[in-house]
Amino acid sequence: MSKRKKVEGRILSLFSQVDKPLTLAETSERLGESQKNVYKALRHLFENEKIYTVEGRRYKLSSSNSGDT
Repeated sequence: MSKRKKVEGRILSLFSQVDKPLTLAETSERLGESQKNVYKALRHLFENEKIYTVEGRRYKLSSSNSGDT
């Protein structure tokens, strides 16, 4: 499994556990990953509609991935 895929999985897991949208810096800090690696993973997740942006540059899990129905 590629580094980006692993980071993506960790991001999805993190976002499913938090109530508020997170910035790139907050996500990077919580995961202990570089902002560069987190940004690449966030961009890929955004392009695949797994996450979306709110309040400018904050990211949140899309409702189709959050388990909400």
